[in-house]
Amino acid sequence: MPVLLGDRQKTGEINITMNKRSIPTFEEELQNGTLNHLSEGYRFDNLQFANETCTRDLSELEFHECQFDHVVFSSACKGTLYADAIFDHCEFSNMDFEESVFRRAQFNHCRLTGVDLSRSVFQDVEFRECEGRYASFSGSTFKQVLFERCVLAQTGFSSCKFTNTELHDNDFTEAEFVDTRLAGLDFSDSLFQGIMVSPEDLKGVTLNSDQAIMCVQLLGIRVK
Repeated sequence: MPVLLGDRQKTGEINITMNKRSIPTFEEELQNGTLNHLSEGYRFDNLQFANETCTRDLSELEFHECQFDHVVFSSACKGTLYADAIFDHCEFSNMDFEESVFRRAQFNHCRLTGVDLSRSVFQDVEFRECEGRYASFSGSTFKQVLFERCVLAQTGFSSCKFTNTELHDNDFTEAEFVDTRLAGLDFSDSLFQGIMVSPEDLKGVTLNSDQAIMCVQLLGIRVK
């Protein structure tokens, strides 16, 4: 039985009902493209990239209505904008994507191990069955975001802001949520052991009974 840990809002129960996320839309047929041979400019539209290793620095570029299939990112992509984008079976491990913006984006079966996505913005974004161990999302903003069946063990979520974010069957073992308010988040069907979190930031979080006992112990309360 899930347990809502912490205070109620003055107006009643904390509202954790999620609004419908917007999904990526492609208004035109996608054309084949190659990341390593992009034309001059900063914005690229309606392109599909597949089965390549990107060695080009994509920092501060914009990609609109693009799809990335089995792409290995092996160069910096700092401050990049992705709007209406799908990433399928892509490799982001240990890359620098900090200060990037993702709007209406989907990550499906992607490897995000050790990726730096700190100080980024995620709006209407879905992460499904992704491997994100040791990743950093610190200082990022999440609005209308889904994490489903992802491994996010030992991942950094410090100083993050979550609005209308759904969590389903994820592994957050030893993840760090320091200075991050967890109100409205439901961890009840996810792994939650050994997380780093401030007691005051647990107010309004939804946990299962075992997780609630663990958090009570964080407060210094002994349970017999």
